[in-house]
Amino acid sequence: MAGFLKDKGLTYPTLMDPTGEQFTVYSASALPTSWLIAADGQPIGYVPGALSREDILELLSAYAPEALD
Repeated sequence: MAGFLKDKGLTYPTLMDPTGEQFTVYSASALPTSWLIAADGQPIGYVPGALSREDILELLSAYAPEALD
Protein backbone atom coordinates (compact mmCIF):
# COMPACT_ATOMS: atom_id res chain seq x y z
CA MET A 1 0.00 0.00 0.00
CA ALA A 2 2.85 2.40 0.79
CA GLY A 3 4.12 2.03 -2.77
CA PHE A 4 0.69 2.81 -4.21
CA LEU A 5 0.35 5.95 -2.08
CA LYS A 6 3.84 7.10 -3.07
CA ASP A 7 3.26 6.35 -6.77
CA LYS A 8 0.06 8.43 -6.71
CA GLY A 9 1.67 11.28 -4.76
CA LEU A 10 -0.76 10.88 -1.86
CA THR A 11 0.71 12.17 1.39
CA TYR A 12 -2.27 12.29 3.75
CA PRO A 13 -2.39 9.86 6.70
CA THR A 14 -3.81 6.49 5.69
CA LEU A 15 -5.02 3.75 8.02
CA MET A 16 -4.96 0.16 6.91
CA ASP A 17 -7.23 -2.21 8.84
CA PRO A 18 -6.02 -5.76 8.15
CA THR A 19 -7.93 -7.21 11.14
CA GLY A 20 -11.25 -5.45 10.39
CA GLU A 21 -11.38 -3.98 13.90
CA GLN A 22 -11.78 -0.37 12.74
CA PHE A 23 -14.27 -1.45 10.07
CA THR A 24 -16.48 -2.63 12.94
CA VAL A 25 -15.76 0.30 15.27
CA TYR A 26 -16.78 2.84 12.62
CA SER A 27 -19.68 0.76 11.22
CA ALA A 28 -18.26 0.88 7.71
CA SER A 29 -20.52 -0.60 5.07
CA ALA A 30 -18.27 -0.77 2.01
CA LEU A 31 -14.68 -1.26 0.96
CA PRO A 32 -12.98 1.05 0.57
CA THR A 33 -14.50 3.56 2.99
CA SER A 34 -12.83 6.92 3.52
CA TRP A 35 -13.27 8.76 6.80
CA LEU A 36 -12.53 12.40 7.45
CA ILE A 37 -11.32 12.67 11.04
CA ALA A 38 -10.81 16.01 12.80
CA ALA A 39 -7.55 16.91 14.53
CA ASP A 40 -9.18 16.03 17.86
CA GLY A 41 -9.79 12.48 16.64
CA GLN A 42 -13.54 12.84 16.15
CA PRO A 43 -14.98 11.59 12.85
CA ILE A 44 -16.47 14.36 10.71
CA GLY A 45 -17.94 12.10 8.04
CA TYR A 46 -17.29 9.29 5.64
CA VAL A 47 -17.66 8.30 2.02
CA PRO A 48 -18.27 4.66 1.11
CA GLY A 49 -16.51 3.55 -2.05
CA ALA A 50 -13.48 4.79 -3.91
CA LEU A 51 -12.47 8.45 -4.04
CA SER A 52 -10.44 10.24 -6.65
CA ARG A 53 -7.76 12.75 -5.75
CA GLU A 54 -10.17 15.50 -6.80
CA ASP A 55 -12.85 14.11 -4.47
CA ILE A 56 -10.41 14.14 -1.57
CA LEU A 57 -9.27 17.69 -2.26
CA GLU A 58 -12.91 18.82 -2.43
CA LEU A 59 -13.68 17.20 0.94
CA LEU A 60 -10.60 18.71 2.54
CA SER A 61 -11.42 22.12 1.10
CA ALA A 62 -14.92 21.96 2.59
CA TYR A 63 -14.18 20.41 5.97
CA ALA A 64 -10.49 20.91 6.72
CA PRO A 65 -9.07 23.73 4.59
CA GLU A 66 -6.09 24.05 6.94
CA ALA A 67 -4.96 20.62 5.70
CA LEU A 68 -4.35 22.11 2.26
CA ASP A 69 -1.91 24.77 3.48
